[in-house]
Amino acid sequence: MDGVCGAKVGGRSPLRTQICVMPGTAFLLNGVYLQWVVGWYEIVSDHGRGFRSDVLNDLLSRLNVRHRYSTPYYPQCNGLVEKTNGIICKVISKKVKKHPMERDKHLTTTLWAYRTSYKASLGLIPFHLVYGQEALLPIEVEIPSLRRLTDLQELSMKRELAIEHYINQAEKQRQEFNKQLKDKRLTEGTLVLRYNNCFDNRHDTKFEPRCEGPFMIKTKFKNGSYQLMDLSG
Repeated sequence: MDGVCGAKVGGRSPLRTQICVMPGTAFLLNGVYLQWVVGWYEIVSDHGRGFRSDVLNDLLSRLNVRHRYSTPYYPQCNGLVEKTNGIICKVISKKVKKHPMERDKHLTTTLWAYRTSYKASLGLIPFHLVYGQEALLPIEVEIPSLRRLTDLQELSMKRELAIEHYINQAEKQRQEFNKQLKDKRLTEGTLVLRYNNCFDNRHDTKFEPRCEGPFMIKTKFKNGSYQLMDLSG
């Protein structure tokens, strides 16, 4: 979902099953919209039943929020969102390596770490773009300060600078990436990992290892394919 700060704020909530019509509306209103006090101008969702209800569309109309639909898992349209999801999934997968079914228990702490971590592409932390200040420690909440008022006055300018910084940083990263591209030629005897593509069309295996191995290249063919063998021969 995109708001003033786009997908960089990392707004996510765990859902074990598909949300139905009324809970889906309550989820957006109580769990997302009221939590993120930034004014929305648009949300993007798939064509799930919970996002096509008259109740939800009426709610979004009252909030002056435009609703656009997109194909699920479509990186060309949701590139930034999918990239953020990838980062969050990568962090969670490290935490639940031995207990993958407990991934929802780690979502809150993972999101807190993501939202309060410095993003080179923005030049700020996502928390700052949403709330207009750095994340406060509990002790700081008890101490009156004028910092909050100053931060709010500077928030609009910081958001504009963050957008400009993100565009410049994206171009810089593209150039650096292109410089580092190398033609890596694999030879016989090289140790490699084999990508397991049986998970490509499944969405319930995000936290499963995608590579198998290591294997050793036994034969290299002219068409660019390889014959592999395990280390035992």
